[in-house]
Order: sequence, then structure tokens, then C-alpha cells
Amino acid sequence: MVLALAHPFAEGVAKVSDHWADDPATVLVWRAPEMVFGVFFPAPGTQGGEVARRVLRVEGAHEVASWEVPAHPASLPVYFDYEGVWAHAVHGTTTRYPRALGDGTVAGPAALSPGLRRKLAELLARPFRPTGDGETVRRFGPAGFPRSWRQMVARGYADWRTFPDLGKVPPLPSARLGRVALIQGTLREKADPVALFQDLVGSARVFPFLYAVEDRRLLVGALGRSEASQVEGRSRAVLPTLEEHLEGIRVTSSAVENLVAQVDHRYDRLFPVP
Repeated sequence: MVLALAHPFAEGVAKVSDHWADDPATVLVWRAPEMVFGVFFPAPGTQGGEVARRVLRVEGAHEVASWEVPAHPASLPVYFDYEGVWAHAVHGTTTRYPRALGDGTVAGPAALSPGLRRKLAELLARPFRPTGDGETVRRFGPAGFPRSWRQMVARGYADWRTFPDLGKVPPLPSARLGRVALIQGTLREKADPVALFQDLVGSARVFPFLYAVEDRRLLVGALGRSEASQVEGRSRAVLPTLEEHLEGIRVTSSAVENLVAQVDHRYDRLFPVP
């Protein structure tokens, strides 16, 4: 898969986001005045490098970076998992964080049988339209799944995830999680991505929702407090933790109210219906 981060010109935000949203490999596009961020899954038989080249050939940005990473826990140990930061913010605990993209044991879409591909397409393509009467939760929760869909989840072909609308998350006991930050950098000599992750979670008390590793290049996604709700903490400063492990650090952030999900986790695109 390919992750991409663009720093657009002020007049180029829509041009970049529209270009990426129209790509058949796109499952996610976030746009904000400061950035455009995209996630792309190559179609079966298509190399990630081909998708990366398409992504990089975009007008309207003064800088575009991409990360081509296998959809495997070693390269994506955290994939849009917000449970860690949520548990920390409400002073709770969690036993499931971090959650990777799959567990490395289930084959990708190209290796699935036609029957499984059809069932997964049916599951992912369901219309998620809230009704406001509680019926949505019953029908779209695991208890409302037909037996065949529950079996796909149990066998690891699909996973149950919650992707919050970040702009609608209410203030929490510790602070309001008002900013999204994407951090890019290169591992220093002898630095280890596992050690950096452990220091972020253990010492800095930062719980990334995204952690991607391409060779020695990293992309880390995290939620931070809004400027109006900064509070003192006992943790080590985040920047020194990053600098201990990374060089060439660049942080791109946006207020959550300015973040628009133009393409919002559309995994049904991985299983196009003929």
C-alpha cells in the first residue's frame, strides 16, 4: 500500500485532493489548508510503485512525499487505531492497542476465492446511513451480521474497526483532542522503529493512531490537544523523544475542525463489483 502527504499551495488544495480522490486505488483522502493526506491500495496485479508514481504526479503542491509499505504488522504496527489515545484521554485502560493492518497470516484480495471476494464486497459495500432510531447500531454491529459475515470476521478476513469523526469528538477529562499531526522522519544510525514506538507510548505518553515504516523512513500519525486546552503533564517532551531516534523531522498538523474526509475509509473500492 501507499501513504502520501502533500503540502499544497493555498489554491492547490482542491486540485490535489480531487486528483487523489479520483484514483481507483484510493481508500482515504483527508484535506486541510495545511495538507492533503491519502491512503492507496494497489489493485491486484498492480505494483505499489506504479501507484506511488501516479500519486506523486500531482499539480498544486510544492512538496509531496510517499511511503510504500507492505500491509503487514511489521511495517504498519498501528493502522488507524485510536483506542490508545482514547483510553489515555479518559484515564482508562486498553488491552487491544496497538492494532496493525491484519496479522500477517491472511492473504490479500488477489488470493481470495471468488466466493470470499463476493462476500467481502457485500459486507464492505453496505450503505452506512444512520437512521437515528437505534436500528443502525443493531444492523451494522456484529450482532446484526449474517452468519457468513460473522465467520469472515472470526477467521480474520475482515476486522471490526471504529473510525471516529474527529471534529465531533467531545472534550475529554484531560483535554480536547483538537489537532491531527503527521510526523515524518528518518531513523538515525542504529535507531530502531520498535524502540521509538515504545518510548513514545511509555515515556512521552503519545499513542499514535498510525505508525508506518518504509525501510528507515517513518510516518507517524497522532492526535494532540487543541491550543486552547493545553495542560501541564508529567511526561517527557515529545520532540526530544523523536529527536533521539529520528533526523530530518517534519511535523504537519491541522485543527480537526478544518479536516475534511473527502474519501473516508472506502475499503469497498478493493472489491469492485463487475
